[in-house]
Amino acid sequence: MAQGVTLYWQGYPGPGGFVDGEFGGAFAVDFVAGIDGLLRKTRGQGYMLRIQLPVEAALTETYETIYIAGSFSRTSKSTDTPANTYVPGLLAGGTINYSVTLFSGIEPEAAANGGQGAITLIDPKGYLDPYINRSWDGAKLEILQGNMKGPFSEYNLVATVTTAGVLYSQRKKEIRLRDQALRLQEARIHDETYDGLGGVGGEDSLKGQYKPIGFGVCRGTEPKLINSNLQIRQLSCTPIKQVLALKEGGNAIPYTGIDYPDYATMETAALASLVPMGQYSTCLALGLVVTGSAPTLQITADFLGDAENIEGIGYVDSIARIAVRIATGRGNSKFTNEEIDFSTVNALQESQPYPSGWWWAGGSDIPTKAAALKEVMDSRLCWWAVRLNGLLAFGAMDEPVGLPNMVVNYPYDFGGEPEQLDTYQVPRFATFAGYKRNYTVMNDSQVAAGLDPAEKIILSQESQFRGWENTTPLWKIPTAATVRFQSGLDDADNALAEATRQQTVMGVRRERWTLTVICDPFVDMLGKVVEIRNFPRYAWGESRKFICIGQSFASKIGVKFVLWG
Repeated sequence: MAQGVTLYWQGYPGPGGFVDGEFGGAFAVDFVAGIDGLLRKTRGQGYMLRIQLPVEAALTETYETIYIAGSFSRTSKSTDTPANTYVPGLLAGGTINYSVTLFSGIEPEAAANGGQGAITLIDPKGYLDPYINRSWDGAKLEILQGNMKGPFSEYNLVATVTTAGVLYSQRKKEIRLRDQALRLQEARIHDETYDGLGGVGGEDSLKGQYKPIGFGVCRGTEPKLINSNLQIRQLSCTPIKQVLALKEGGNAIPYTGIDYPDYATMETAALASLVPMGQYSTCLALGLVVTGSAPTLQITADFLGDAENIEGIGYVDSIARIAVRIATGRGNSKFTNEEIDFSTVNALQESQPYPSGWWWAGGSDIPTKAAALKEVMDSRLCWWAVRLNGLLAFGAMDEPVGLPNMVVNYPYDFGGEPEQLDTYQVPRFATFAGYKRNYTVMNDSQVAAGLDPAEKIILSQESQFRGWENTTPLWKIPTAATVRFQSGLDDADNALAEATRQQTVMGVRRERWTLTVICDPFVDMLGKVVEIRNFPRYAWGESRKFICIGQSFASKIGVKFVLWG
């Protein structure tokens, strides 16, 4: 082949923008998207890896940014950013493997297992040997893509992941990967405990226990008694918007109309007996209530939860906004607004704007942010995930309709035949949504004797339910399930609408398929609609639409999508 001639190959590029050829070496790659131009071209594109490793000798949290590998060895110019930086070409011949799945079965579930994978670097000369003993567990690793001959500063960030350790030998280094969801799996929803020293720190008996926290509309909660002498209780460790009702044995306690600005003022009023017997006052700023006398029956509270002002946003009560608050609000480890995919938040807000609420009582333990997000998202057949770009995203599972985000044409874009995963699931027979969740289920001995019988029944149950049944006779689908779930909703009509929506989605046969597509390995399709056109089998007809619930790639093979529909 003549010098100066570049041969481009139509197909999937390896991590260095190369595939092995029969011309005594590697040659450049050109990818031409056959699927509607969504995917970026990778002609002449290469990759670089940038990691932030903790500085071991630093006394405060300090990180060193290191460019550990590239598609080929090169040094940046003095005018570039970063300047005069050498990057060893350890990705040449190496591999990048990665996978992420929203859920594993037919029934949507906010599993949030997180992405996993590994990057193998070929390092026979030991360029990375000096860094092996640094902390590779939980470090931030960024994958950059750009013109192999262009400035470093023009490379684009295509993935942000978390390292899970490194394995090494004389010839290679294998970096284990997890996505940024690991941060939410390891962080509690908040880290605030009672110190037992009095005041908002609670009595000695509470020392070490987690404080309660509530978001949105919370009903039937049992406030934490933090001062037994003065009858001061805490509903949430955050500022709250309003106490809707404080009840003793189901009977409402009259409100004085007084809201104290801080604990000291509330304590002074209680010591001076300024709270009348049989009434209560509040300190919304600290999520507190105080009663003028000790109760003889169970105390419960209905309240509007977390109203802390974070970047100009106060009280929130939709699942989208509550999910963001869980991820970005309290806790030693949390996401920033810059790490949230607000396009997905806004879409979920539009489809699910209804008043909702969740409360966690604290005590000996409190859920992780991941567990709390799972509880919230599971209530609406929704999902959460951290995309490859490092942004936390949310979405609702629904019928895959509307304009597709990707069109895959058979046979041009296929990297193999579609394969069905698992057996299909029998359609649901009925769906019932629980609403107005009662966090303190009470028996007859805990409620007031003269309470209305209908109210007693409500207090004896965790939720009230509204539901919708399949129109298909049960004898035709004898193994069909009846699903009851906690929706977090506060309104009966909204609960019925959600039960109907879920029954519509899950009341028909659903399947999971895998399909390998020849495309950019860093395309992000999670939760998006994929349309397969002109596949002649399985009565799919001219086209069939799916929702992408997982994707994985291994260098030089293609992207394997997991499709649900």
